[in-house]
Amino acid sequence: MAGGSPIDSLVKGPGVVSPRPASGPVGRAGRDSAGLAAAAARAARAAAGTLSARGQTRVDGPADPARGESPPGEDMSDPHGPPEPIDPLLEWYDRTAMAVAARAAGLPPDAGTNPPEASRIWAIAWLAALRALRDARRGRAATAAVIAAVHGVLVTLVPATARDLDAARDISLARLKRRRAIARGVAAGKLAAADALAERSDDGPHPAHWRPYLIASAAHVAPEPPPGPEHPGYARDLAEVRALGGAQSTVRDARQTEIAEFWAQPSLSAYTPAARAALAGLQAPIAERVELVALLHVVTLDAQIAGYASGEQHPRWRPGRALGGPSRAAWTSLVAPDLGEPEYPCLHTTYAGAAEIVLTALAGHPRTPLPLMSPTAPGVVRQYTDWRQLTAEIVDAGVWGGVHLRTSAEAGASLGRRVAFRCLTRWSRQAA
Repeated sequence: MAGGSPIDSLVKGPGVVSPRPASGPVGRAGRDSAGLAAAAARAARAAAGTLSARGQTRVDGPADPARGESPPGEDMSDPHGPPEPIDPLLEWYDRTAMAVAARAAGLPPDAGTNPPEASRIWAIAWLAALRALRDARRGRAATAAVIAAVHGVLVTLVPATARDLDAARDISLARLKRRRAIARGVAAGKLAAADALAERSDDGPHPAHWRPYLIASAAHVAPEPPPGPEHPGYARDLAEVRALGGAQSTVRDARQTEIAEFWAQPSLSAYTPAARAALAGLQAPIAERVELVALLHVVTLDAQIAGYASGEQHPRWRPGRALGGPSRAAWTSLVAPDLGEPEYPCLHTTYAGAAEIVLTALAGHPRTPLPLMSPTAPGVVRQYTDWRQLTAEIVDAGVWGGVHLRTSAEAGASLGRRVAFRCLTRWSRQAA
């Protein structure tokens, strides 16, 4: 792909023509290139004033027939009334989520969930969809292109789900009916999937060494080194997590415990239904809706790559090791930490900060309270009206759960926001 910029290569892919993106109002942000850059800037500035979330509720996870919920693609409308149209983007969003979950379920118990690999699957699949869509251009061909692109990536990266995905693809395409348009879209989707997979075929085993999609390199966004053990701020952070983050803490209140346990879930577990709600509420052309999903996962993956790379540069003990050990009084954290992730910066808040900026810029804040639930806090439900609220709670949860120092959590959120702002700015310049 000689002669093009990194963004040009990202958007178009080999042999794919990229027309001018559709424009128009989306949520609270215009989607022309200047509007997107300005929206990203506003979201980044607004992040400086974080909000505290209140209240409890719950969010949709995988479909539960016991609650009358339907799986992707199944029409559960009133049998006595006209059937509700099925949104193919939501259908294949759900198919992606199920494939990623199936992959995690098939891993050995000691393999871990590997959140960056899950994000990588999302990013490749929906970036392929965006490229295919821009090649197919419009109409039923565009929808077929998205379906074929996502399907092509998922059956390659999660082959155990191929039979179900093949059947779902056939059903989705059959609804479109126009054979010539479908054939054109499917061809574009297959090509885009193959190209997107080939481009990431050299990703190594550790995300710290993966190539970012949109930032020039992890070093360009790296946070400042953390304070050392001799710094007063380190002692202050350690005292806070000792008091509030221990399993036997007597000063952490019930709300703090709830938030700590709620956000012990992986980032993707929370943001998958949250982003689905944003996608469902986005009244916009198909290109802008696909772009929301693609950019969310491309940007959050870039943020994770930067976070892992920074963690290698600045190794620090997790609170459990700094406070525990045979020579110290016994101390255990409320939440068990993922020892495969760095202390500094906190990757959970890095993801949250990046998602906050993308969702604010491309979809706007939720128009109605957004309900979320957590597999790590059964029966607990919470609701949010601003993407900043999620980030603020995740920062606190790291401390209250005893898994991160506050400086690490705040550095992660800042890193994620910085990555997202740079990514969206470069993306908007390419689209201009």
